Amino acid sequence: MNRVPLVPSLLGGPAPGQTFFPMQDDVICYAGQPVAVVVAATWEQAQYAATLIRVSYAETPPVATIDQGRADAYDAERIFGGLMPGRTARDDADAGLAAAEIFVDAPPGSGHPWSSYGLTECLQRGAERIGWANRNPRPRSARDGNWLIGTGMAAAAYPVAFFMRTQRARAHLYADGTAVVQTSTQEFGTGTPTVLTQVAADALGVELRDVRVEFGDTSLPATGSPVGSNGAMMISAAVHNAGTAVRDQLIAVAAADPQSPLHGADPATITAAGGRLMLSGDPGTGETYAALMSRHRMTDAEAIGSWDPPPLDTPYGLLTFGAQFAKVAVDADLGIIRVRHLAGAFAPGRILNPRTARRQLMGGMLWGMGQALLEGNRMDTARAGWASTSLGEYLVPVNADAPDVDVDLIEVEDHVTGPLGVKGVGEIGQVGAGAAIANAVYHATGYRVRELPIAMAAEPAAATARAPVLR
Repeated sequence: MNRVPLVPSLLGGPAPGQTFFPMQDDVICYAGQPVAVVVAATWEQAQYAATLIRVSYAETPPVATIDQGRADAYDAERIFGGLMPGRTARDDADAGLAAAEIFVDAPPGSGHPWSSYGLTECLQRGAERIGWANRNPRPRSARDGNWLIGTGMAAAAYPVAFFMRTQRARAHLYADGTAVVQTSTQEFGTGTPTVLTQVAADALGVELRDVRVEFGDTSLPATGSPVGSNGAMMISAAVHNAGTAVRDQLIAVAAADPQSPLHGADPATITAAGGRLMLSGDPGTGETYAALMSRHRMTDAEAIGSWDPPPLDTPYGLLTFGAQFAKVAVDADLGIIRVRHLAGAFAPGRILNPRTARRQLMGGMLWGMGQALLEGNRMDTARAGWASTSLGEYLVPVNADAPDVDVDLIEVEDHVTGPLGVKGVGEIGQVGAGAAIANAVYHATGYRVRELPIAMAAEPAAATARAPVLR
């Protein structure tokens, strides 16, 4: 086995473990592995020659699951770029939870302060949404006809990881007051251009309608892909810095211009809004960008803005926090689970656009519902293949499965994650949703779920047998 250094694969390096290249030996490691190469003058000849090849091999018991190969697996000391331990000891979860001390405002294990928190507020808001104060904690204590009713919750946390490279954006302000902002990032439905337009308009001090964002072209200033709950944080920082650089250029011109109403003013006291420069303490004193640039025969002003992420060893705890709550109904005879209500509250730093943030978080919560109830596959260990090999057979939530979903946003100040104090949303909406549903199923039935997706077809009877006093 070739062991490689612990270099995060997120940065394009090899991951720890075994480096594998097909056709270097006579061992077949997985179904569908290439075992030979045919070289011919034409594609048709190669196709025909491939039909003449016969492969024989000796069968050995497959290693098709993690548990089957655990004894020979590479055991990394650290994972996720060295940020997390690779070895964790597992014991009796119920005993551990019963003996554990309960914290809400707990500091990070490193002893450093959180860059921002908000978990307490998330727990309070989510509890209000789901009606937690009226909940009887005893399992199997609430019914609606033949449905057993339960509520559950889980805390949510998702890392803020500074793995990205330097982020860059270009801002271009024209003499007519319109602006173009350019960055190489992409859009695949999360609303990134909408948010960047808002950030650019705010930084430049112009109307939203006067800003156009150009993106999705690698010839534009380089930024990362808006994934991993990092897009809003890193790309908006570069756009903000580009916009403020252009604004500061023109503030300096106005302050030095004897014909400007702002002549001689301290640049720190000049602000911009609505396409106009003005004194922050006297908004009536100022002039438009168009007037200033026309007087100086400027057709445009331009700047490149960049943002470098803090180092990985930044002395702060870096997590986005949230709280998930669920209300479920379980058919007492059939074990059918229906989610009636999901409520989530999240604290992703500064909220750039509440509408797009809520939509992402709602999608994440329904993603978590799919994890809890629908999404799964089984390994056929005899033939080392998945039982279902088609996405057409893979179950995911649809509109008819979606319950009432409430999403609350808790804005917290963060002075570590960038000039705007943004963390990010997306994955945090999924974190904890499945656990909240599983805890709600326990509250409804008395059956403690240990595996997802939850299979309850025969569990109500089992729950009754396990907890007869709760009937």
